[in-house]
Amino acid sequence: GNAYSTPTPFTDEGRDLLVLLNGSGLAVVDRTQGNQIAFHEWLNESKIHSTTPLVINDQIFVSSNNGCALLRLNGNALEPQWENKVMHNRHTDSVLWKEHLYGFDKAILKCIDLEGNEVWRQRGLGRGSLSLAGGRLMIVTADGELIIAEATPQKFTELSRRTELAKDRFIFTQPVLSHGLLYCRSSQGEMACLDCR
Repeated sequence: GNAYSTPTPFTDEGRDLLVLLNGSGLAVVDRTQGNQIAFHEWLNESKIHSTTPLVINDQIFVSSNNGCALLRLNGNALEPQWENKVMHNRHTDSVLWKEHLYGFDKAILKCIDLEGNEVWRQRGLGRGSLSLAGGRLMIVTADGELIIAEATPQKFTELSRRTELAKDRFIFTQPVLSHGLLYCRSSQGEMACLDCR
């Protein structure tokens, strides 16, 4: 199968490892030896994964078209802590802030806890993308609007909204903040830079 997932480096019990999501599942590879030490089958209908696993201490969060799971690396085994359908990341990864995950479940922005429970949901944003900086979510909606919101489990709290980005363009790439400048790129290759200083 195909995958667009980026390998994620991490360290476990002194071992330098990589976790990656390929077309058939989640693999943990020893970076020094180059061999696979653990694997968890993770299939979906399209056999394509576009998201990157998120390492949370000794656990790994994975989400794609077929749902989400939290797995723990125990020696040379990946042990599922839970698996459900509460989050389906498609083109953009979830982000972690203070024991909660924020991400797009298809076209619904959600906050879930690390036990896999939905905390809140926000409709009306389409299949957007998001990133995190300073406890705030930087969200680009399917309509090309930029929303800044608090990363809080209490409720969805929008702080500001700007509409300078391109309309009717899919925004699959996550917004990137660098030195107070926020960069967003559409699927058509259009780039926008907003000054947030």
